[in-house]
Amino acid sequence: KAFIKAGCDGCHTQGTGTDGQLHDGGIVNDVDVKVAVMRGQPESVGLVFNTPSLRNVGISAPYFHDGRFATLEDALAATADQGKMGDTRGLSASERANLLAYLRSL
Repeated sequence: KAFIKAGCDGCHTQGTGTDGQLHDGGIVNDVDVKVAVMRGQPESVGLVFNTPSLRNVGISAPYFHDGRFATLEDALAATADQGKMGDTRGLSASERANLLAYLRSL
């Protein structure tokens, strides 16, 4: 239920899936710029990212497109701070724990 409440199912369809779409990441920082320049695509900074599958997400650290978060806990905290890539701000502590357990089970 926390997965749906946080809006994760909007892009990560059917739990472990992906909607196969590109989404505006809305996140531009030094790392994004460096990655885009290294790829020879400076014009793409902060524009779009493929929705990844969540299969094995519990064992695939680091997280986010640029690896800025070492743990799932950090990644979920970031969604609470920015309201992007799901929004965990409305989750209780037990809902957040259930979401982490669910993600680790995929």
